[in-house]
Formats: sequence, C-alpha cells, structure tokens
Amino acid sequence: MTDYNFKIMSCNLKGIRAAKRHGFLDVVKEENPDIICVQDLKTNLKNIPNTLRNIPGYESYFYESNTRGQKGVGIYTKIEPNDVYEGLGVEIGNEGRLLRLDFNDFIIISSFIPSGGKEKITYKLDFLDKYIEYLKNLIDNQEKDIIVCGDFNIAHDEKDLYDKRFRESGFKKEERERIDRLLNIGFKDAFREINPDLEQVSFASYQYRKKGEDYKGLRLDYFFINERLMDKVTNCRIKDYHISDHNPIFLELNF
Repeated sequence: MTDYNFKIMSCNLKGIRAAKRHGFLDVVKEENPDIICVQDLKTNLKNIPNTLRNIPGYESYFYESNTRGQKGVGIYTKIEPNDVYEGLGVEIGNEGRLLRLDFNDFIIISSFIPSGGKEKITYKLDFLDKYIEYLKNLIDNQEKDIIVCGDFNIAHDEKDLYDKRFRESGFKKEERERIDRLLNIGFKDAFREINPDLEQVSFASYQYRKKGEDYKGLRLDYFFINERLMDKVTNCRIKDYHISDHNPIFLELNF
C-alpha cells in the first residue's frame, strides 16, 4: 500500500442491534472506513442480523462472550486478513474481549477492557497486566506495525475528564499507571499525539445525553499504535455520532 489514505473506526456499540437503531450503518456509509472495530456487542453471533453481519464491501469477524447478551467484539474489514486470533490467552474463559486480525503489513486488535465497576477492580488490573505483557511480547517480536484500539475504560489524565473532580473507577491511580506502562513499552496514544491539548471525551452516559449535555463524560476510547507507525498518522479524532453512549473514534493514516 503506497500513498493511500487509510481510515479505521472504533466504537463501543453498547449492543450491536441497538447501535443499528441509532444509525451505526449510516455512519459506516458516510465515513466509509477501511476497517471498523466494534466492542460490547451484547448478543450471541446467531442473533446478529444479516444486515449487520454482511455490510456490503466488508468481511466481518466476531468473538462472542460465553455469557449470554454480554460483551463481545468484532472487526469489519475491506481487506482479507491472513490470520484471526480470539481471546489472546488473556481472558478467563471466552469473554469476548479481544479480537486480533493480522494483515500483510500490520496487526489490529479490537479491545474491550473490564470496567472495574461491576467487575472487580482487581480483575481489571490483572487483565491489563496480562494484556500489556502480551502486547510487549508482540511489539518486541513483530516486524509488522501494531494498532490496538477500543474501549479501555480508563481516562489517562485530567484532560480526558469533563469533571476534574472525578476519582471513581476509570480514573484511579493504579488504572492510569497501566496506560503509562502501555506507553512505556513502545506505544503512542494517537489521539493525544495529534491533539495534545484538546479536552474531549468519547463516553457520556445516557442520563447526560437525554439532557443534551453530551460532553459530561470521559475519554475511554483509544488508538494505541507503535511509535514507527505514528509517522504515518494524518489524523485521529472523536466524532459526535451518537451511535451509543460512546462516540466513535477515527484513525487516519497515509500508507
């Protein structure tokens, strides 16, 4: 791929069928990304309708949770992958949290990190420790570029908060330290690299959206990419499509 403007979209759908009702397919048509990573499908694969399983122009890959109606991740792609990996050996059982596709020149992973709310914070931190170790091994031993995206359920610093007083799960010191470690092993936060001072969130709960207060929330959704690939990034932005209580984030590259 040479001199090609490549676009990747990532979004926590909070239910893939609900996202369709909120305009997911319209956003895909308007933005026309080359790859779409989705999280929190909230359904088993057999219940995903054909209109969502077979979006024209894309191949789709899903990794469902063994818990009915919970979690689940997916990737739509215009390019056929060489390999597909589910779970990555990080999860307890089949939780439907991590899906990896390998292409000729790069690897992409759709990620849905535990919230630390209903799930115990100790499990969230343990999950992150294992995931960071997995990614360290990947970045140390792969010549391909690596793109890690999805809902990490962590705001990294105060610029990622609407309410600067927020100190609940999602902004605890030990959670933010895991993002520090991820950056220290060789990844870049593409959004923050492109927008060093922009205070914008990707998640706002429905209680705020119903009031029209769209920006009361946190930046929980990321593109983490290896340092070398950062030179090819032309843009990374959060766009105000209300597909769910998360807005999608877009990464644009010039391959």
